[in-house]
Amino acid sequence: MRLSAVAAIVVLAIFAVAAMAQPAPAPRGPGTRRVTVSRPTPQEQFEQIAARVGLTDKEKTVCRAAIREKMQAAQTLNQDMDVLGQLVRKKGATDEQLNAAFKQYDTTLAAYRDHIKQIDSELVPKLSPRARVAMMIVGVLDNGLRALGGSGAIGITGLLGGGRTMRMRGGARAPVPAPAPAK
Repeated sequence: MRLSAVAAIVVLAIFAVAAMAQPAPAPRGPGTRRVTVSRPTPQEQFEQIAARVGLTDKEKTVCRAAIREKMQAAQTLNQDMDVLGQLVRKKGATDEQLNAAFKQYDTTLAAYRDHIKQIDSELVPKLSPRARVAMMIVGVLDNGLRALGGSGAIGITGLLGGGRTMRMRGGARAPVPAPAPAK
């Protein structure tokens, strides 16, 4: 396994462990109150990371724009995935319907991946080397792994506010684009 792949897996594992950490339940009984500790939103996480690595205002702006564009690109992909999910649950769905829906999704997925590559290729020259590496690690730039927020095709759930989510109806999630084959 290449060193960069190992490093990416280690970073992902660290983020996953941190995300799963849950505070201990508060004691219950007379005279006690339950206190809820909130986690930072993906927007707050982005702002913390941006401040930690020293992103300039311009870099923050172009990253937010790229994230917004990726979220819009993922909408069609999610819609086609919804169609697949509905058909697979439908008892009377024919093989022809399933094949057609799969072909449509595959076509949409290829277009989505191409669009994400285009967005990233336009974003990379606008970032300093430090910003580029940081945005790759957290998944603002496609890294082949799940990204900040952890769900959906791009993993940036709610990063731009508005309560948007990449989770699909029924709890299913859009697939993460496959990493490029090792050379």
